[in-house]
Amino acid sequence: MSLTIETRYGRVRGASERGVQTYRGLPYARAPLGPLRFRPPLPPRPWDGVRDCREFAVAAPQNASRWPSLSQGPTRVGENCLCLNIWTPGLDGEPKPVLVWLHGGDFVEGSASEPGLNGRALARRGDLVVVTVQYRLGALGFLDLGLVAPGRANLALLDQIAALEWVRDEIDAFGGDPTNVTLAGSGAGAGCAAALAGMPRARGLFRGAILQSPVLQLWEHEQGTEVARTLLQELGLASTADSMDLDLLPTDQVLAGQRRCEQYLGHASNGRVFRPVVDGAILPKAPIAAAAAGDARSVRLMVGTNLDEARLAAIEDATALDLSESELVARCVALIPGRDRPERARSLIDTYRGARLGTAATPSSIWFAIESDRIFRHPAMQLAQAQAAQGGPVFAYLFCWPSPALGGALGAFHGLEVPFVFGTRRHHSLSRFLEGGDEAKELSHRISDAWIAFARSGDPSSPGLGRWPAYTAPEHKTLMLGAKPEIVDGPLEAERTIWDELGGAQESRT
Repeated sequence: MSLTIETRYGRVRGASERGVQTYRGLPYARAPLGPLRFRPPLPPRPWDGVRDCREFAVAAPQNASRWPSLSQGPTRVGENCLCLNIWTPGLDGEPKPVLVWLHGGDFVEGSASEPGLNGRALARRGDLVVVTVQYRLGALGFLDLGLVAPGRANLALLDQIAALEWVRDEIDAFGGDPTNVTLAGSGAGAGCAAALAGMPRARGLFRGAILQSPVLQLWEHEQGTEVARTLLQELGLASTADSMDLDLLPTDQVLAGQRRCEQYLGHASNGRVFRPVVDGAILPKAPIAAAAAGDARSVRLMVGTNLDEARLAAIEDATALDLSESELVARCVALIPGRDRPERARSLIDTYRGARLGTAATPSSIWFAIESDRIFRHPAMQLAQAQAAQGGPVFAYLFCWPSPALGGALGAFHGLEVPFVFGTRRHHSLSRFLEGGDEAKELSHRISDAWIAFARSGDPSSPGLGRWPAYTAPEHKTLMLGAKPEIVDGPLEAERTIWDELGGAQESRT
């Protein structure tokens, strides 16, 4: 069996690993160096000979992780990062469905080559092609530089589109079906996928999207411009700086300015200073607005969150572990827009205490539940409802398998479901939180099979989970992914509707 494949840009050589062919570090765009920095990606340059694709390329430049106890970050980084990785079960037979994964990391960190994103097990189990994509991060990928020159916003989204175009043009040589591509991701990666689902430039590049705990709080153009001005100031450049000044700055200097910018503006943005910007050109609408307008109607969606998303913050935010009632109220007041904020904050707290947690719930447990829904579940379900109202197929889940680590204190926290999808619980950076024996193993198989079924047909129904009905009003049927998966009508409806009544929420300033 030959491991050498011909692409439009040249030949590539991969490796065979346990029945799966692997190709790492394939360039889907030219390295964004020098005058190509802060500019849309260009196609890769052709090469002579055979390119060795047995090793991962560098990850995008990034500062040290904000979650040092959970991730140490990639060991190799550099701006020559616009590459992707492919796992394929074979090049013969019928073309196979393709799953393209966008990694998470708050838009500023992470890598497509993390051990937990190894696509080998998923490709072999589902007889599908798995692709993971490296893209620009932080200031280098999400800075809105429209004030310096037009077309300089959302470069990371344009990177992802370039990767999808590469998949469209090349994946058939790797055994994949370019007409059956599903885009997937978790956290920031899911937020990017949600944005792409409604973007005109991405139309037709994928037919389904799996959005796992998507981050949907994007910047409006004015906010993005404020971030850009602040970063330029931190870098010692005028807001009308010549773009060449930015091109010549050392990468470390850009990252240092990014860190200072985060410290200066982060109190008003949950720390997510760099994120996609609704600039009106590259990204015309935010994901929920795009879905409501029918812009994503042709894309089948699977949307879900984890029950205890925000409990992960307890590892780094010790102050959240022992809140008093008055501190809880103060934090909630900061979330509520408009008038009568103390009274409305009390209504929010009472809803969570009565509907989910009981009268004996601690202020800290209520806070984590509120933050889990505010940041992740409520926006995700708004997106699901907007998509369903336009007639777009959408399926919803709630991952509620609690990690047994630390006596179960972290529950079903943010990102816990990812290794269940990939079948990499033993190799993921969160492996110490992923014990669970046969129960966890069986749940992982069920989840993988549902994701595979969705990638294959657009319907996640599978033998292990049974029929998975679509998410439509008024039932809002949702699959509860726990030790005993079951379909439930409208889980956490009281919590969802209280956010609707409050008119959403603003960024936390606590």
